[in-house]
Amino acid sequence: MKLIPAIVILSTAFSCAAEKNHESIKQEIRQAIVRGNSWLKSQQKPEGYWDIDGTPAFTSLALTAAVQDPSLDKNAKFPEHIEKGFNWLVTQQKPDGGIYNNGLSVYNTATAVTAMVAAKREAYEPAIVKGRKHLIDNQWDIDKKKEADNPNDGGVGYGSKKDRADMSNTYLAIESLALSKKSSTMGNTAINPT
Repeated sequence: MKLIPAIVILSTAFSCAAEKNHESIKQEIRQAIVRGNSWLKSQQKPEGYWDIDGTPAFTSLALTAAVQDPSLDKNAKFPEHIEKGFNWLVTQQKPDGGIYNNGLSVYNTATAVTAMVAAKREAYEPAIVKGRKHLIDNQWDIDKKKEADNPNDGGVGYGSKKDRADMSNTYLAIESLALSKKSSTMGNTAINPT
């Protein structure tokens, strides 16, 4: 599963290379993204998720890579495997708005919201809004409310006990919230009704 972040990075690198007009590197990046997404597609489970135990975060990372493929027609219906992945992902949402299975609610929800935002599909808007609320509800304010009187105040952990805030989860939650702020309820015209 280490390939998933690499594909996301390559997708970002593609857009950077496009600015510099280096055709050979652009072509190499396109080919690497296609090969990576092809490999990811081959790893998808019949139910629509990636990985062994159906962890939403791994599925979210694979879906983020798939929808950021520059060769994907953003205005067309997604290919079947991508639709199947998103359908599975949305069904993992819990009543508290989190998208998780066996714990790690913040990590899983943040990556899931990020994937749904990257998809730019109106159909995911309700799940994005519920996921945002879950992430906000998991930001810590331990002692006196609305006062930064505890070293962990403002941080986010994995979503279980509040013994220490975690930099990785805090970053993922903030990134997801910032990206989803641009969703259609906030006036983003980039959302595709498909």
